[in-house]
Amino acid sequence: MWSDEMFRILDLSPNEILAHKDFFTELVIVEDRTVYQKWMDKVSAIAGESSPIQVKIKSPHGKLKHVIVNGISYEDNLGRIYKFIGVV
Repeated sequence: MWSDEMFRILDLSPNEILAHKDFFTELVIVEDRTVYQKWMDKVSAIAGESSPIQVKIKSPHGKLKHVIVNGISYEDNLGRIYKFIGVV
């Protein structure tokens, strides 16, 4: 689920694409993608607030943007991560 602000950051309207984390990952420029994926793997595996990361993305309309991504992971009663809420 994406906010209106996320669509604005990506220069898209909610009708243009289906909001999904993999879509955002594909927008991260190739040079930053490995670092971003390692960060995402780490922060989505442990509960609590993550440390922010700065990456560059290329919007679907070709604009290069510098963004900071942060978030928080939630765990259930058994200690399993069931949700990650990210902020861009």
